[in-house]
Order: sequence, then C-alpha cells, then structure tokens
Amino acid sequence: MSGLIFHLIAHTHWDREWYLPRAAFHSRLVPMLDDLIERLQADAGFRSFLLDGQTVLLEDYLRARPEREADVKALVKTNRLQLGPWYVLPDELIPSGESLVRNLLLGAADAERLGGRLDVLYSPDAFGHPAVWPTLAREFGIKHGVLWRGLGGEPGQERDLYRWRGPDGRDVLLWHLPPDGYEIGAALPADADRLPAAWQRVRTTLVDRAAGKHIPVFVGADHHAAHPHLVRLRDLLLELEPAIPDLAAGRVFSGGRRGRDHDCRAARSGRAALVVPLHLDAAGRARHAGAAQAPPW
Repeated sequence: MSGLIFHLIAHTHWDREWYLPRAAFHSRLVPMLDDLIERLQADAGFRSFLLDGQTVLLEDYLRARPEREADVKALVKTNRLQLGPWYVLPDELIPSGESLVRNLLLGAADAERLGGRLDVLYSPDAFGHPAVWPTLAREFGIKHGVLWRGLGGEPGQERDLYRWRGPDGRDVLLWHLPPDGYEIGAALPADADRLPAAWQRVRTTLVDRAAGKHIPVFVGADHHAAHPHLVRLRDLLLELEPAIPDLAAGRVFSGGRRGRDHDCRAARSGRAALVVPLHLDAAGRARHAGAAQAPPW
C-alpha cells in the first residue's frame, strides 16, 4: 500500500462522573473548554476538536459559562468543534433499547440547537455493543461508526475497517480503534528529538492493521485538554514522512509504504469527521469494508 494519509484526530474522552464525583470533573471541564475555545479561535491551524461524541459536556459547560454560547455555536457550525450524536455516552448493553433511542434523540436536538451534529456513531469506551447498533445508527441517518471494545481478538478481526450489518440488513461503515484505543497518539511529543521513536511505534501499530490508505491517529486521553502543541506536532510528523505532504486539510499529512495499492475514496456523510476507504477487499458479514457503494456527499 502506498500513499498513506494519516488524519490527526484531536479529542478528549470525558467521564462525567467516575473515580471523582461529578462536581470535581465539572471543575476540570470548564477551564479545559475555556482553553480549547480560545485556542480554536486564535489558531486557524488547529482545525477541529472531537468532543467525545456527547453533547452533555457542552450543556454542563454552558451552565457555568452561559456567555460563551455564541462562541460555541460559531465553532460547531463551522465544524471546528464536533459534538454528538449521543447526549451522553452510554453503556450500550445495560440500558433498554428505548433508553438508547432517547439518548440519541436528545443528542440530536442539542447538537442542532448548537449548530450541527457529528454524523458518526461514536462509541469509544462502551464495554460491548448490541447487535442492532448499525440499525440504531441508520434510524438516525448515520452511516459511519467508530468503536473500540467488543470487537477484535478473533480470526478475521485483525484489521481496522469493517462493514457491520444489523439484523434488519442495514449496515454502517465501521472504523475500529487500535488496541491502545483512543489514547494511541496522546503521548506523541512535539519534540524533534523524541518524536521519531514514539511515532514509529504508533505508526507501525496503525499501518499493520490498516485496510486502506486513510488512517486516523487519535490524539487525546481521559480528561485531557487538547494536545498543547498540536500544530507543531503535525509539522514535525510531516518532516518524518517521505512523501510530499497534503497541507490543504491542515491536520492531514501523507506518508508511504510499499505493498498492494487499494482503491480508496473519501467517505463523508454530512458532518462526518473521519475519512475512510470504501473500495477494498471482497466483503461479507462484519469483514473489512469491501466493494461498498459510496454514500452521497
């Protein structure tokens, strides 16, 4: 495979309440989002930030900072701040199906009020998923998904891209996070001396399981603020890759690896954040996304 394109996905994962009470995490959330909004406004090179697939974080933030609502809306409308489709990230196997539906209904309403919903069913930290997950996504007009746990470890589950078909026959194009999950790029240093070794480990993990040319690199972690030097990190990564970089997309850079070439195209649905290949190996059940019909964009 040649001409790899890596996509830096700046994000955070935020439990509203976990090993600390909700109030303690809320006291961290407000300054984190204060800083993020200011950085997005000040630095055009910092193109976008994925706000963990849930709108409740902005609900909590705006309760403390109602005067920032206009700033939030401006960033959401321009796809700089990506939110939803969930209201709150659920444990998908414990709540009822009705709870999951209402969760997405609330998320859709909040996201539209603030400027637009991310059209990727994002489940980065659920401990397993119901068989109707693709059906649930399609009921809400979502054709793409990202998940981590609940997939992998069995024969045929070694790659990163799948077509997952639900019991009713409807399917989603699914990107599976690597074994290190959404934190795989969190420790990449924006330091020219230390980055090559760190990047080589991340790159090898991602490329070895890649089904196509487009490879997301998630840069973030639990309750972390945005990477402090994301644009500098991107520029240093560009220097490490031999191919001419594609600077037009900002957070995207091109790389190369010898091997079989796959026919890929950018699959975008509405406000989808990830760029994924569509035409790969022959498909079947939840296998690598093969010969799929491209959705309209």
